[in-house]
Amino acid sequence: MQASRDRRLRAAAWGIVPALALMCAAPAPAAQKRAKKPAPPAPAAPSETVLVPAVTIAPEVFTPEGKPRLYPVGGGKETIWQPGMPVYIGDRVSLRMFVATGAAPLREMRVRIDNEPVQTLTQAPWVLEVDTANWTPGYHFVEVFAQSSDANAPVGSGGAVLFVREAPTVVAQAPEERTETTTGATEETITEPVTA
Repeated sequence: MQASRDRRLRAAAWGIVPALALMCAAPAPAAQKRAKKPAPPAPAAPSETVLVPAVTIAPEVFTPEGKPRLYPVGGGKETIWQPGMPVYIGDRVSLRMFVATGAAPLREMRVRIDNEPVQTLTQAPWVLEVDTANWTPGYHFVEVFAQSSDANAPVGSGGAVLFVREAPTVVAQAPEERTETTTGATEETITEPVTA
């Protein structure tokens, strides 16, 4: 008998505790008065959509002689420079910039390299030639900021990272002379090129 009475008291307590918790969690009367005050109306949405200029940078790398920078990719094949491949000190980098501004024409593009302003372009072609002769080995960050003629549009930006290193030194070797002897023939000296 005692056990069933204890169970009933525990069940009643478990029913009362949540009700008390809800009553205590109710906002105070002063807070209820503040909550009845209507919220201010939201600002009116602009009637026209404003687009942030979208910037894309397409770097191209050329040797000091003006030829596209090529890299061996195995199997005797070569490929042109692609993002992620190193740029050698002395190479010329052509930064081609593409911007989408919607209906508003592009007003200007400001180019910075390693947080230093390099040039502001105000008309096409949107290309900047950069000489890396004075660059140090390591990573260099290119940033482009584009502003459309729409006064309400914010400035759009894009970036690219270039890894610069010293050019490899290539030592050309003179071909070695080899002697080839066959049975029943005279000895001849044949110069064969040595390939690395």
